[in-house]
Amino acid sequence: MTEVAASKTLRILVIVSRPLDLPDLPNLADQWALQAGLRRVQAPAYLKMLRPPTVEGLRTEILNGYDIVHFDGHGDFGRRCPNCGSLNGPQQKQCGRCEALLEEEKASGYFAFEREDGLLDALGAEELAKIVTSLPESAPKRVFLSACESAKGGEASLQNGS
Repeated sequence: MTEVAASKTLRILVIVSRPLDLPDLPNLADQWALQAGLRRVQAPAYLKMLRPPTVEGLRTEILNGYDIVHFDGHGDFGRRCPNCGSLNGPQQKQCGRCEALLEEEKASGYFAFEREDGLLDALGAEELAKIVTSLPESAPKRVFLSACESAKGGEASLQNGS
């Protein structure tokens, strides 16, 4: 028997993010696989699609309590501009969009959520973790991150083993 009782309905929050200003990704492949898998094992499940996939929407929806959260979208490793919010390469010292200095910004992993207008809103991995675990008593048991570059780390991380 798993952590979730056999008679309990699994509550799954699915976040599919496809910002208009990023290259297209295969559409909904992960959700179809998820739905097919749940049908195969005949697990009772409630699937909620976060629409639109905004950071604020996640902050609100996560309060409803989910067993599983699944993010399907772009991910990257770099420096987020404190001025315009754009994501820049980890070695860039100046923002490619607004030319703000980035030397004080730490390179980190980011997930591509959408703004209300459909454009990129890069959410840091640490901030995503804080949002998902904001209510410890109802934090998800599992979080799946299907995002390109989501396992990438900085050179310093590799050197110090973190």
